[in-house]
Amino acid sequence: MARLIRNGGISMLRWPGGNFASDYFWHEGIGPIDRRPTRLNRARPELEPHDLGTDEFLAFCRDYEIEPFIVLNAGSGSIEDAAAWVEYCNGPADSESGRRRAENGHPEPWAVRYWSLGNELWGNFQVGHVDAETYAHRADETAQAMRAVDPDIHITAIGHIRDTTGGWNRHVARAVGDSVDAIAIHHYPVIISTVDHPPPDDAMWDAITAGANDAADILSDSIAVIDAHWSGDTPPEISFDEWNSWVGVHGHAGWLEEPFRLRDGLYAAALFNEIHRRAERITMAHQAMIVNRLGFIEVRPTRTWLTASFQALALYAEHSGTIALATNYAGPTFNTRAFGGAPPQADVPALNVMATATVDGRRIVVAGVNLQAEGDIAARIEIAGSAIAATATVRELNGDDGMAYDTFEDPGRTRVTAREVDLDPKDGAFDYVFPAHSATLIELTISG
Repeated sequence: MARLIRNGGISMLRWPGGNFASDYFWHEGIGPIDRRPTRLNRARPELEPHDLGTDEFLAFCRDYEIEPFIVLNAGSGSIEDAAAWVEYCNGPADSESGRRRAENGHPEPWAVRYWSLGNELWGNFQVGHVDAETYAHRADETAQAMRAVDPDIHITAIGHIRDTTGGWNRHVARAVGDSVDAIAIHHYPVIISTVDHPPPDDAMWDAITAGANDAADILSDSIAVIDAHWSGDTPPEISFDEWNSWVGVHGHAGWLEEPFRLRDGLYAAALFNEIHRRAERITMAHQAMIVNRLGFIEVRPTRTWLTASFQALALYAEHSGTIALATNYAGPTFNTRAFGGAPPQADVPALNVMATATVDGRRIVVAGVNLQAEGDIAARIEIAGSAIAATATVRELNGDDGMAYDTFEDPGRTRVTAREVDLDPKDGAFDYVFPAHSATLIELTISG
């Protein structure tokens, strides 16, 4: 499982989670496992046995070369607890909390760089919910206390959508400009709790597949608000550290169970395009979550399988270039109506396209996501000033139909295939047909 996560392109893990973090006390999850308390975490609410704590999580990350990203308890926790956690992870063995770490079998510091000042405290569903001004002041104080322990850590503060909830982004941007590195933004395309009567799956096709377009608008608008009120010298990074498709109306009784369909994989692929388009500002992006509950990977005692969303993640992680290129699109669009908390959208591109390149410019990858449930899209792809080799490698995520998803009994209904394709390029351009409900990466060799 761990190798599957790492080989699938996951390079960072956000832990101990989102809402759960707002009532998690790290000191209960260290030391001998059989002596750790079992306590009700009010965020779920479920009993937490603390079998996996700080040292176990960080050992896992170290063993599989995954960067840890720790979310502090900014809900029911204290500033002193936050600073002590940094010291437990990063302090020398003769410091107060570092000594506890050494006694627990880890004399060398874990050197955790990435930290988040809580999760979604703007929401009244959150343990420790506060208003914008209170959080902004507390976040600044907490960040300063943490940097007093380790000045080299990277700190993310909680942001929100645009400037809603009492001007949240405005207050935070003004308060933390000198103390944090990044602001967090979260997005889900549909909030199904706002829908009185869950509709059939096909009624939500446009709302889900257009979710990346909605996320793009939210990210751009939120960045504009943050920058307008930022009190620091350098505009902050954006940590897009919680996103996912969350419909929850497929008839599954389990909490947060979600059979991710090909449709959801297309949303994920289109979202990756939008993240790449904003790569100058978005430095981290985290899907929530990994296994089973809203998980990209489904695990059972005798079998593990990958959802279409994970297949999209692995496809992009393994085959995208490292430099985002400016990309323009002219072609068919569609409109959506307001649904499940998502606003109506006009002129959403039916083919979401983006391109990336290697540092040397010898390889360009064109990513095209056909968001249509039915109908191929014929495209003319032009790459200015480039001589394109005649043969390309094409990798395509597709399936039996747009609503296909794997189950224990019926695997393989969504899949990634690879093939070599003759392009017949002329003057830096070629034609390609993107099949219905597909995410396609075309790997081009540039010869001049």
